[in-house]
Amino acid sequence: MHILADVPPPLGETRNFNYCVKLMNRSQYPNHLFFVKIGSQNQNLETTPYWLINSDRCIPLGNGYRPVATIAALPKASVKPADLRLFQPQQNYPELRNRNWQIDRQGTALVNAKLEKQLIISQPSIPKPFSTVILQEGKLLEERFQITLLNSKQLQLKSLGAPSAPPYGLILPVLGLGILGAVFWQRRKPHPPSNSQSNSQSNS
Repeated sequence: MHILADVPPPLGETRNFNYCVKLMNRSQYPNHLFFVKIGSQNQNLETTPYWLINSDRCIPLGNGYRPVATIAALPKASVKPADLRLFQPQQNYPELRNRNWQIDRQGTALVNAKLEKQLIISQPSIPKPFSTVILQEGKLLEERFQITLLNSKQLQLKSLGAPSAPPYGLILPVLGLGILGAVFWQRRKPHPPSNSQSNSQSNS
């Protein structure tokens, strides 16, 4: 079994952050249903089912081992109500013992195995970034994606970019420029005359 070794993040970065993905233009494809599966870069670990994406909320990838999101689509006409099921976390579903599924949240999932084989799988899949700048520690990092191509065989996504923070290497220079600017401004700013200067002028 191949094990992915963990290594510490680069200097000035952190791995302690939350990450979610958001599908921005899903409403432009009203004839399709969209799903998301959360797995791991270690393919021996269990995955979630294909959760139905039924809102515009950002989809959390969780804090599992190197999580990866896979977006998929199906023509709406091919999906019947019986193909979907509402799941609750921390409940026992004996019929799912052979599915190697992790029910980690409340949601509606695709349960028809035949339809699952017909899913139009997105390219690329979306891994959680390995690390981010230290200023993002403990925060939620949202990455937005746009559908650029959808047909019977292909679903292509394009990242619109994660929320940006100043590059770590530029933080100190930017702060330094700000301090120098403040000092320069104070030197150029005219100062009110002191009491001794005022007295000497009044006596003359």
